[in-house]
Amino acid sequence: MTEGWPPRWEGPQFKQAPGSAKVKRGKKREARADREDAKKIEVRLRDRYCRFPLCGCKRFQLTLTEVSHSKHKGMGGNPAEDRSDPESMVLLCDARHKANKFSVDRKTLRWRALTRSGSDGPIAWSIDTRELRNIKRTPALIHLAIENLPAGRWFELAVETGIHTYEPTSAEQSAILAWLRGMDY
Repeated sequence: MTEGWPPRWEGPQFKQAPGSAKVKRGKKREARADREDAKKIEVRLRDRYCRFPLCGCKRFQLTLTEVSHSKHKGMGGNPAEDRSDPESMVLLCDARHKANKFSVDRKTLRWRALTRSGSDGPIAWSIDTRELRNIKRTPALIHLAIENLPAGRWFELAVETGIHTYEPTSAEQSAILAWLRGMDY
């Protein structure tokens, strides 16, 4: 009377072994990390050294470089892998990535792509003017440059025409970049 009666034998029905789902998730996570590492290698080959304009990392022999994402992955990682494309990452020294007061992770520096090709093409760099104005010890030239900044939270420091090639800068941009290059703030 009921559908499917009498029951048909469909072969042995095995339960999944305990822990195998956990192993499967671990392998999936490991494969995702390997794909992201390959993409980071692409970024390292493309940029070769810190992408921040006139960065002092070479002068101070800071050899540690890190790949910075334009959108951070957050605590859950990036299962969709959409934030780990080479065109959404740049190579930065540790100081410009997260160690210094003016860094991408501290949200006092930021970059934005100028073309559809993302960071594979030219990018523009901006600095948080609120933090810049809060610096207590600044040389007179920097103090004057800061006073002449236009109103607004972000000030554009440099614009690339190609990777590691920049448009000419204004007096204020040049003064701030030279000061940031010294890394003594």
